[in-house]
Amino acid sequence: MSLIQSASDNSDACLAIDLGTSSCKALVMDKALQLRGAGSAGFDTAHPAPRHAEQDPNDWWRAMCTAVHEAINEAGDVAIQVIALSSQREGAVLLNEQLQPVHPAIVWIDRRATDEERELVNEFGDEWLSQHIGLVPTAGFTAPILRWLQKHNPDILNVAQRITQPKGYMIARLTGQFAIDHSLAPRFGLFSIREYSYHSELLQWAGIQVERLPQVVEPLKVVGTLTHQAAMEFGLPAGIPVIAGMGDRQCETLGLALSPMEDVMIASGTAANISVLAQSLDMNLHPRIAKGPHLRGLYQLEAGLWACGAALKWLADEMGSIHDSHGDLNEWLEMMARRSRHAESLIVLPFFAGASAPHWDARVLACIIGLSLGHTRADIVRAMIESLAIEIAANVQMYKSAIPSIKRLVHCGGGAMLATFNQAIADATGMELTMPLHHDAAGIGAACLGMAWLLNENPFQLA
Repeated sequence: MSLIQSASDNSDACLAIDLGTSSCKALVMDKALQLRGAGSAGFDTAHPAPRHAEQDPNDWWRAMCTAVHEAINEAGDVAIQVIALSSQREGAVLLNEQLQPVHPAIVWIDRRATDEERELVNEFGDEWLSQHIGLVPTAGFTAPILRWLQKHNPDILNVAQRITQPKGYMIARLTGQFAIDHSLAPRFGLFSIREYSYHSELLQWAGIQVERLPQVVEPLKVVGTLTHQAAMEFGLPAGIPVIAGMGDRQCETLGLALSPMEDVMIASGTAANISVLAQSLDMNLHPRIAKGPHLRGLYQLEAGLWACGAALKWLADEMGSIHDSHGDLNEWLEMMARRSRHAESLIVLPFFAGASAPHWDARVLACIIGLSLGHTRADIVRAMIESLAIEIAANVQMYKSAIPSIKRLVHCGGGAMLATFNQAIADATGMELTMPLHHDAAGIGAACLGMAWLLNENPFQLA
């Protein structure tokens, strides 16, 4: 067990915890900005009904404990001086007054509230929502989920006196406090980025009182200290400061040291997030481009594809024999892409979860056009990869139309390990494409926040 030592001690370090959609990762970074240890643990998503997606917050906690133990053990003799957090976003975590879960968490990929999403947009309109919230909430956001629960499971809302997101649960479990950082506040679909407060009309629409929502704080704010119970389960001393951190996408842009108004982040995993950092909200952008607070003085613009890696995994599951490449999805995709000879004659619309940016039409579905007896599964894989790259290029062009100073692409996430995909994106955009040395950009970003707090530095100077 490491003991907290003075801030001048060379073994001082930050523990960063990133709670993703399918796993939790932990990193230990020392004052020399060197990674000393890493750990990870997965958890399952339950689908109790069509379009439902739920996770057990207790599974999150078990994964957090496992990942932290692995990271601390690998780091060796370090003194954790601060804990910084990153997390998946949106959804609804239902807690009682003691901040304990009363229902499985409804996570961002849940689509039960599509009717309520339409009701919200019909009542307020894209432009109004974009101006006030900074985005147009979809079914996985808290507000539509709460409206759905009011209709279909009102009893659970009577028990759930506190409503938060996954990050809010992390903070509650670590510190006993009820707070959330400002990068995540708009993802409730209830928070005005203009007024920096929850919006009364949206609260009324969702049927929720403001007292049941967490306090909103800045990312570098200390939200509390590690409780004795959490410390015992982590194997750390109690009393370590915990800073709020940011959502995983915001932490990724920090971990990649993205240059505002110049770089575009492509974070490709199950979906693909395409983000730019801006210094103002006053730009001529489509209302469906999400805009939200980052670090002070910065805003993150976000668009992307609802299905990216998910589309490629579908191909592998339905058409592939991944055991040909020892079970590695990227190896199988690369092998298929190299074997392709006639992909150029295929047209693929990769809209397996609807058409997201820049089309924004959930009714559109995927299709493959131009198949003949001469085509192989390798051609379909290659054409799918290239079609995803073309959609990413359309998103990049959408940003460049509003921000001409954009000049570089940074690709992270699982898709960045697919060489064929990287080349296809570079070809489709005609732009320089770089990849980070470390693919856990969210964890790195959270660690940089922690070290920035500890060293009183600008987080971007540490990334």
